[in-house]
Amino acid sequence: MIFHSQGGSPSRTASLAARVRRSVSLLLSDYPRLYYPVMRRRGRYKDLLISDRTELVIEGYPRSGNTFAVAALQWAQGRQLTFARHTHSPAQVIEAVRRRLPVLVVVRDPRDAAHSLVIREPAVSLELALKRYIRFHSRIHPYHAGYVVGTFAEVTTNYAHVIQRLNEAFRLSLTPFEHTSENCEVVFKIVEDMERAAFRGTVAETRVARPSAIRSEPKARLMEALEDGRYGLLVEKCDALYRQFQALAASKHEPEGAQGPDE
Repeated sequence: MIFHSQGGSPSRTASLAARVRRSVSLLLSDYPRLYYPVMRRRGRYKDLLISDRTELVIEGYPRSGNTFAVAALQWAQGRQLTFARHTHSPAQVIEAVRRRLPVLVVVRDPRDAAHSLVIREPAVSLELALKRYIRFHSRIHPYHAGYVVGTFAEVTTNYAHVIQRLNEAFRLSLTPFEHTSENCEVVFKIVEDMERAAFRGTVAETRVARPSAIRSEPKARLMEALEDGRYGLLVEKCDALYRQFQALAASKHEPEGAQGPDE
């Protein structure tokens, strides 16, 4: 499909281009064989994608605690780990399971994840955020035998327990993160540094992956909007998926590698 400019402003043209790129990425993200050849050409993804050097994969829907999970786990170790992370794509999880890599999938209540994503990315509507939640979790669920699930609440309050499950499931020896206020403050500073590195030295309170009082008011408005009847069916589907992943987090299983339909 070719889009021709009709004399629109540069900002509108850039916005359209961004939407097209986002749509293409979402489409490709379901299929590893399509996703990786394309995304490896994008410079900013170079250090995020699975490679032959990858030791551990941490993925999840956006705003589910992914950044804290990566920063806290790295800080707790005595050496630099090689992560694949932050693509928020099913393809990354599916490829990791196929390769039998250690994988942590972080999940969050869909209401909290959706409104947080909309605050971070105003171009994303609540409807799209909910549909993306359904798409991501539905796509990776058939592969659940190959990864460990940690909930947002666990990762942000009792991460040591999640790391212990990772160690047991994949026979690792990762040092657990001790959840003290002092350690969390250090990690939040690391999170801010990660934000600066990704966004040209800036830290926006609506975007940074740590608590911020500035997001309270828009959060309340969006939570109220989610109670609108037009979102009812989408929220029900999201809730059902979230319950499935909560059950996986509560269960104790040993990942068995690639489980699910062939790609």
